[in-house]
Amino acid sequence: MKRIYILSLAAIFGLSACQKETVSPQNGQLSRSLIPGSVSTTTNDAGLSSSASSFLRLQLAKDSIFKDDILINFKQDASAAYVVNEDSRYFPGNGAVSLASLSSDNVALAINALPLAQQGISIGLQVNAQQDGVYKLNMTAISLPATYKVWLLDKYKKDSLDMSLNQPYIFNLVKADTNSYGSGRFSLVVRQNIASAAQLLDFTAVKATNSVRVTWKTAYESNSTFFTVERSTDKGETFSGIAGLTSTDVGTYSFLDIMLKGKPAQYRLKMQDVSGTVTYSKVIATN
Repeated sequence: MKRIYILSLAAIFGLSACQKETVSPQNGQLSRSLIPGSVSTTTNDAGLSSSASSFLRLQLAKDSIFKDDILINFKQDASAAYVVNEDSRYFPGNGAVSLASLSSDNVALAINALPLAQQGISIGLQVNAQQDGVYKLNMTAISLPATYKVWLLDKYKKDSLDMSLNQPYIFNLVKADTNSYGSGRFSLVVRQNIASAAQLLDFTAVKATNSVRVTWKTAYESNSTFFTVERSTDKGETFSGIAGLTSTDVGTYSFLDIMLKGKPAQYRLKMQDVSGTVTYSKVIATN
């Protein structure tokens, strides 16, 4: 097992809350071949599809028989605090092991829904067992954009492990030492590698008969970036969303604006990642 010694957790992981933003309604025509029906999407308040859902499953195991699992769902409109009908509380039974994640208001949860921030989020874990012994924390399932990493932090041992590598974290639990279990030892940090975030390589608008073809090329967008084409007809004073789609990792996208009917316009592209972080392209004009 590869471990990295941590001198200062705060210096490595800068954490902040997730910000949310809606997108405007669409019109015009999208190149439908770029939006396969297999892509899982959600719909925001404006009626447009947003990026695919993300989740992870974590398991505490004593052996092949005694195990306990939790689910963490990442949703932009979720609350980090406990919410009835959004989260499921954890109720410990008489099992040999018990595992829960903690909401921001310190409620133990079996299913935890919370927003995903680009700058990183920390999720506390509550770990317990009936007996002393050697235990494992395993990531049994993960669905996150490729640019995100999941780190397990062990405050007690001052260790960390990149759980995205599908390696178990093996540790000793001693009932006489309360620092070796409970809610103060482990936490998960989910954080994006900014250098690998979606990048806009090119953005063009070419005029045709009674329409404008808007095309853009990207890198590292995977299937988690939501694009909105915005148009201005008042020389860039105001912009309105006219089309939106979730990336499919094809790299090149196109939209035909047939509502313009030859009028002068300016365009820009809005890119929103799974954490809700928004960036804009330069403004381009048609005559």
